[in-house]
Amino acid sequence: MDNNNDLNQVQTPSTVDRSSASTETFMDSQRFGWCRFKPKCLQRFCTAKWALFWLCWGGAMQGLIVNGFINVVITTIERRFGLRSRQTGLVASGYDIASFLCLVPVTYFGGRLGASKPRIIAWGVMLLGIGSLTFALPHFLVGPYRATMSATSTCRAVSWENNHTLQSCDLKNAVDSSNVVNISDEAADNLTWTVWLFFAAQLLHGAGASPLFTLGVTYIDENVSKKMSSVYLGTYYTMTMLGPALGYVLGGQLLLIYTDFLHIDTSE
Repeated sequence: MDNNNDLNQVQTPSTVDRSSASTETFMDSQRFGWCRFKPKCLQRFCTAKWALFWLCWGGAMQGLIVNGFINVVITTIERRFGLRSRQTGLVASGYDIASFLCLVPVTYFGGRLGASKPRIIAWGVMLLGIGSLTFALPHFLVGPYRATMSATSTCRAVSWENNHTLQSCDLKNAVDSSNVVNISDEAADNLTWTVWLFFAAQLLHGAGASPLFTLGVTYIDENVSKKMSSVYLGTYYTMTMLGPALGYVLGGQLLLIYTDFLHIDTSE
């Protein structure tokens, strides 16, 4: 009899207050916003479809920048800043190096109980943006770009009687070619420091993109039904593949624009 009374006892006001407080805390943690800034007008975006939209946007931008633009302009950057092939190879490998180093820590800390996956993904997207700004810094830190014409021989094959003239022409072109090479080497030595900015930017790209393809997939899978999970993931992966395609197309068109078109008259 006493046991039944204990089970059916009425909750006291203090118990109700504690229960309501814990419920409010839980509901506040589920609200959409930034830190304490969680207005009601933003709560309409706290759905799985909007989460998929922003993840698709982040994945597409990552593919557009890293796998599209950078791969298209890497040879132009090598010529613009006088870099060697091994230096541009170092720049290209920076993304993979950072991804390799960050994948395990990101998945470990992002998978812990109480960890906020959207917050980690948001920090990753911010790092991706900072990396893109860092990649563009060398263009603004160096002087205007002056295109140089490579030395070519314009001498034609002549008869044996004009052999002396042909030799003189070849010698003249050889001297001009050596001067161009010396100037190019001197300019290259002055701009080799830019390779470290490009490398740091690629490291930020790799670190920022690692949460998108690890925690992003897990976050989608945890917040949609098993029936719709494959549809959401298929849409997400489709957008990540669309980004590089757009990057190659847009990058090729942007290469038609002169580097310093705002400061130099390209008609001269």
